[in-house]
Amino acid sequence: MITIDQVLCASCAMCVTTCLEEAISCDGVTTVNTDLCTECLECLDFCPTGALTFRKPQKENHDPKKL
Repeated sequence: MITIDQVLCASCAMCVTTCLEEAISCDGVTTVNTDLCTECLECLDFCPTGALTFRKPQKENHDPKKL
């Protein structure tokens, strides 16, 4: 999952122009549409401020004894 640190984000839109899936938008606040994002991580390479990071979603622990 791509996350954006809004404090570090300069709203330069480099990530928007880099994203081939058009999953990132910048209308005052930069956001990632997780339904469109394929996690190719190209945007991370082009962010000049390091505002974008990749965080692997944590799996929920399901205890079969509690079901």
